[in-house]
Amino acid sequence: MSESQQKNGFIIHRIEDDILFFSFTGDLSKEIASDFSEYIHDLLEKEYSVERPLRLISNSAYEGHSSPGARRHISKLLTDKRIGRIAIYNGSAILRVIMSFILRAIRRDNVRFFDTEVDSINWIKEQ
Repeated sequence: MSESQQKNGFIIHRIEDDILFFSFTGDLSKEIASDFSEYIHDLLEKEYSVERPLRLISNSAYEGHSSPGARRHISKLLTDKRIGRIAIYNGSAILRVIMSFILRAIRRDNVRFFDTEVDSINWIKEQ
């Protein structure tokens, strides 16, 4: 596991070559979501493809409110087919509802919610 990087409003580190852990800290503004989307997009451009997608794991325990602008940035990012499975643990009921709306709108079914980190890692590693 690589060293964690603290960015503007999020923590991120690589678990394996194609698995990235991230966690938003506090409220998710349009600016933070834009920074996160740009960071992920740069990784996708350099290292990933539809055949070799990036998989993501998120601990949502420290995430606060997300603004409409932030949700738009995340929605746009999630349409990228170079993003594979996304496992979220410690997600609130509100986050689950918001994500279900986003996923229906973009017609993706690659996100699952879990109660524990272990369960999320096990699912993300299934092929």
